[in-house]
Amino acid sequence: MSKIWLPDSAKEEELTPWISFSQLEWVKNYIPDNGVFMEWGSGGSSVWFTENLPPTVERIIIESDHAWAERVRAAGTPVITPTEASWSRGGDIETSCHDPAYICRDEVARADIILVDGWNRGPCISWITHNARPGTVVFLHDFKFVQYLWIRALPCWESFDEMDSDGSCNPSPIAKWVLK
Repeated sequence: MSKIWLPDSAKEEELTPWISFSQLEWVKNYIPDNGVFMEWGSGGSSVWFTENLPPTVERIIIESDHAWAERVRAAGTPVITPTEASWSRGGDIETSCHDPAYICRDEVARADIILVDGWNRGPCISWITHNARPGTVVFLHDFKFVQYLWIRALPCWESFDEMDSDGSCNPSPIAKWVLK
């Protein structure tokens, strides 16, 4: 398990994924050895993927909270924050989760697999449906929350599957869609 130094609490704590290990393995099994993996929202799962994916996989991890991004970087995982965005509408980029640089990412068009588990999941999914390639596999953690029920009904999905948590952590299910 990765450790992360938390300077404000002056102690070392485990950076544990909030997605169960069986769900992480499920996502990992879809990532091609030379593929592009994108994750919206960083944390324990980001560190887990860094430790468990082959070095040939390009990892794009987006985080809106700069302080949290630094904590994840301290665990050896590369993270992009909105001010480092490849896309923006110009002007000063706010660092809130509502920042278009957090949601509207050019990298979506290159990704083979996208895991959405950060803030503003709905707008991120919307951006994916308009900008990702057909065949892109999209995972959404906590997909049964009422605010995400509309996503399953979108006509852009070729297939749908879901996996419940194995109880190793957060009991939320994760969904998998393939974009038409």
